[in-house]
Amino acid sequence: MDSIRRCLVEQTLLVEEADARNADSINKVRLLTEEVNAQVDEKIASRHEAAEATNQLTMVLSRAEELAIELETSQACLRERESQLDNAHAMIQASEDEMSELRYAIERLENTLNHTLEEREAALAAAGDLSLTLSLLETHKTELERENANVKGESFLASKRADELMIRVETAHASLREKQAQIEASSSKLSASEVKMSQYQAKIDNLEQSLRNCHQENVDMVRQSTDLSHEILLLKDQKVEAGRAFDEAKQQLLLARKRAEDAAVEIEEFQRQLAQKSESVREYISKIEENETE
Repeated sequence: MDSIRRCLVEQTLLVEEADARNADSINKVRLLTEEVNAQVDEKIASRHEAAEATNQLTMVLSRAEELAIELETSQACLRERESQLDNAHAMIQASEDEMSELRYAIERLENTLNHTLEEREAALAAAGDLSLTLSLLETHKTELERENANVKGESFLASKRADELMIRVETAHASLREKQAQIEASSSKLSASEVKMSQYQAKIDNLEQSLRNCHQENVDMVRQSTDLSHEILLLKDQKVEAGRAFDEAKQQLLLARKRAEDAAVEIEEFQRQLAQKSESVREYISKIEENETE
């Protein structure tokens, strides 16, 4: 009887211990599930943030492409301005060459005029020296007059040529001043384009830095996402292990309950047999009492 009671007490303790382990496992599984759900929510939020960062990165890339197109357009305009400036320099060089030729022609005409004047002075001196011979003087006078007429004609032509050359020089100077004004305007436009280009370059540098920062943030987010994925996998493994432990505890609880039910059946059978024996003992005692009474 005592052994049965001890067995019953042990079975009861096992059942209570199994119930406690079951409750503890259920609490652990519930807490683990809550942690997993919280981390999954954080993971979803991180993915939303990563998607938003990706969208911002896409916008920045599109803006960078637009700025690159604007920069190419500005560079094309700058190259066109440089070509115009080179053409203007070439025209200026051609005008300077033409002016040099005109100066050389004017110098030659001045030399010719000076030589003619020297010859005339020499002829007059010769006429003064040869005044003793009238016929020679008249002949020389005629020659001098003829030469003077030729010199006057040549001087008139030279003056006309010089006037034409001066007009061409003034025209070249005006064209040169106009080209210089165009060059100054082109230089100012080029300076403005260079300023805009430097501004665009600064914007592009800032955008490249922002792109590098976004890329680094994206890499960090991907790394965090990978770490969270590993943690989630570990939590899932822990959840599976906890479920396995819960199943084992449940199986042990079922076995303990089965043993308890078997023990209860045995106890009931023992109590029934005990009751039968008690009834038999009472009947036997009754018979003994009756016999004693008789």
